[in-house]
Parts: sequence; C-alpha cells; structure tokens
Amino acid sequence: KQAFKYLNKGAKLGSVPCLELLGTLYEGQGEKKESNYKKAEQYYLKAQTGQGFYKNGMLYLRGLLGKGTDKDFSKGRALVRQAADSGYLDAIFSLGYMAETGSFGTEQDPAKALAYFTDLAESEDPRGQFKLGLYYELGDGGLTADSTMAIHYYQLAAEQGHPEAQCYLADFYREGIAVEKD
Repeated sequence: KQAFKYLNKGAKLGSVPCLELLGTLYEGQGEKKESNYKKAEQYYLKAQTGQGFYKNGMLYLRGLLGKGTDKDFSKGRALVRQAADSGYLDAIFSLGYMAETGSFGTEQDPAKALAYFTDLAESEDPRGQFKLGLYYELGDGGLTADSTMAIHYYQLAAEQGHPEAQCYLADFYREGIAVEKD
C-alpha cells in the first residue's frame, strides 16, 4: 500500500522512474498480484522512455494487449523499434532476434539480424558480442566463417560473464580451433 501511495504521488509529478515502476507492477512483475496490462500500458506511455516503449511493444507482441492479431504484432514491432531508436539495448536485441527467427510476423532476415547484433556488440553488450561470435563461427548473415573473429567476440562476451560465450570459447580451446589446444 505504501509503495503504491508514493509511486502514484511521484507519477503525478511526472517522475519517470515512478511511471516505469508502476507499469512494471501493473504488468504483474513485482509485489502486485493481479496484472492490469491496460494500466501498465498507460504508465509506460506516460514515461516516454525506451524501456516504456519496449515493454509496451512486448505486451502487444505477447498478445497481452489487443487480440494477438497481425495488426497487434505490427504495433508491437513499431513500439520495439521506437525503443531501439532511442538506444534501448533490450529492444535492439529483440529486433535482432525477430529478424533472425522470423518471429512475431517479422520476415526472417539473417543480414538484418546481424546488423542489429553488430549495433549491440558495438555498444559492448555481451548478447550482441555472443551473437556476432556465432555468426562468425557459422558464417551466417553474409559473413564468411572466421574462427579467429568468432573467438574474439566470444571472448569479449565471456569476459562480461555471458555463460554461453564462456562455453563456446572453452570449446575452441578444448578442440584447439584457431587457438592452441588447452
């Protein structure tokens, strides 16, 4: 009760963190027990941040707002794209994933996915670094397979604690591929 009381006061004064946290709570991520996605949407929209646009977009993509139609997917992708344009890294990753897998009504496009993951890697995000490692290892997205570049990106991600990158990097050393067997 007290948390909502103060969050609502802050939200009424335009506090972006309060607006975002209220959206999260109404989405059902936290202490609040019942989800109210419409209220979550309202708070995220008022926040006008990358996180807010992203979370609203994901509500549409997961069918929690609207009816899960192609139109809702289009709206959800547009909101995620708006969040990505603001530099919100989770949104950039999600757009890359959608392009990679062809999910949420997105056309599968490995080259476009690679572009998103490259943007992430250039922002020093370990998810993007790991994905670039995969793309170089497999020669996906129009890249030529290159174990040395794969190791480079796996190492960058592994040093930031990305568990899959650590596993993939270890396998290169275990097999002695492009590095001394260790």
